[in-house]
Amino acid sequence: MHLTGNVLAATYRRMTARYGERGRQFVHMEAGHVAQNVYLQATALGLGTVVVGAFDDVGVKAAMEIGEDEEPICLMPLGAPTRLTDPGDPHTSAWASAQTSLRSLGS
Repeated sequence: MHLTGNVLAATYRRMTARYGERGRQFVHMEAGHVAQNVYLQATALGLGTVVVGAFDDVGVKAAMEIGEDEEPICLMPLGAPTRLTDPGDPHTSAWASAQTSLRSLGS
C-alpha cells in the first residue's frame, strides 16, 4: 500500500496470497491506519483533509498512472481549511475543539 499523490492504492494479491480472502480485510484495516496518520499530520501542519470513497476507479487509475495490479482505495485531498471567524458557527467551534484536542495529545 502506498500514497500516490493523494490516492491511497493497494495491491490485493500480495495480501490474499498470504492470508486468502481475509487479506482484503487487512488491506482495508491498513488503509484506515494510513488515513488516520494522514489526518493527524495534516492537522499538525494546519491543513485539512477528508477521505473520499466515491470516485471513478478507472478515471483515477488513469489520471494517477496506477498500475494494473493496484486498486485505488480512497482519495485524500489536502489543503488549507477555510478559517471561519463566527464563534456562533458550529463548524468553527468544532474545528477549534478538534484542533485543541489534537494539540493536547501531542503534549
